[in-house]
Amino acid sequence: MFRELYDFADSAVTDENKAQLQDAYNASKADEPALYHRVMDLAGIELIGELGLSRPILPPGLDPERFRLVAFTDGLIIPLDNTALMKPLMKSENFIKLAQIATENLKKDLDWHPTSFDDYLRFIAAVVERLKEQGSSRLSLPAATGEAFDFEVVGEDEAREIYDSKDNSPARYKRLQDYLQIKVMWECGRLASPSRCIPEPAAKKASCVGTTRPCSTSSSGTPTPTDAPW
Repeated sequence: MFRELYDFADSAVTDENKAQLQDAYNASKADEPALYHRVMDLAGIELIGELGLSRPILPPGLDPERFRLVAFTDGLIIPLDNTALMKPLMKSENFIKLAQIATENLKKDLDWHPTSFDDYLRFIAAVVERLKEQGSSRLSLPAATGEAFDFEVVGEDEAREIYDSKDNSPARYKRLQDYLQIKVMWECGRLASPSRCIPEPAAKKASCVGTTRPCSTSSSGTPTPTDAPW
């Protein structure tokens, strides 16, 4: 594909033309949005979801008809102490930190710092509404997916008790997460703003302590060039 992508005449990369191809690649980075659109055209991709951390802003130059903003909202379902969730792998720790930062940004944007379980539910509703107003086409919930959905139906009273007691023991915390996850999706449905769950290959998952809930991040799907064009 490098011939079509970089307007390169030769059909194979050799020691003689490698530098020329590298120059063509470097020149293409002067207009990366055009390169992304060209990759999509060549690959037959019509639409890509661009994942953003709490503030859905489309990078300049990208066609809004082909790149849809997807808000990263995983942090909404992990409101308690998440120290245990960070332990399995560095990837788990990085994911939890990103999720928490995104949620803190949302709290600052809304000037809203929940003081109770009911207040937290109102905060979730306000977040979904704000993100839709800002142009997010859907919410992304990759932390909630696996090879199969394992949501349990949890009553509001039980979820409130877990939240109020700050019980982050694996089994109990998972039930609170299940309740909040369904709450986020319900709010999306109320506003006709889709939620998107992203299953990942099993090899990429890092199950949280004591649960089957994966803790890995997902690619936004944006075709990002590597350092070499071949």
